[in-house]
Amino acid sequence: RKVKPKKKKVTINMLRAEAERYMDRVNNVQGVDDHCPVFDSCCEVRRKITQFLKKEGVTKSSFTRSIQVNHKSLNCFLAGVKQLQSGNCTYRAGYVFFERMRIMEGVPKNPERIENEQKMAFGFNTKPYKASKVQRNLITYGMC
Repeated sequence: RKVKPKKKKVTINMLRAEAERYMDRVNNVQGVDDHCPVFDSCCEVRRKITQFLKKEGVTKSSFTRSIQVNHKSLNCFLAGVKQLQSGNCTYRAGYVFFERMRIMEGVPKNPERIENEQKMAFGFNTKPYKASKVQRNLITYGMC
């Protein structure tokens, strides 16, 4: 009679530890300065963050620790519309994280990114933006 080897149970803690090791590897990638120009829009960075948070073992808490921002900044950024959150520290930190991840995985730049690099030598504006309530409504509802 053959004895079957026991399969190792994959626990939530194991998945979280693996995700944290992955984020550490991403953060250790060289060649991307923390203050490099940002060539992805806020919408694109939000999309990447949302997709990344859906991976097994990745939590908002572990992600915020990895990119060194707090939960409130992340939540404000994710709730933002268009470029209104361009001054949020999560925008630059998220962009740098995903740029390092792109380099680590050997993924080429997408056409939109290349176009942004050609159009804007200094990238998107990442300075804090104070919009009035009227301006926010115009931008939110697509009137601007």
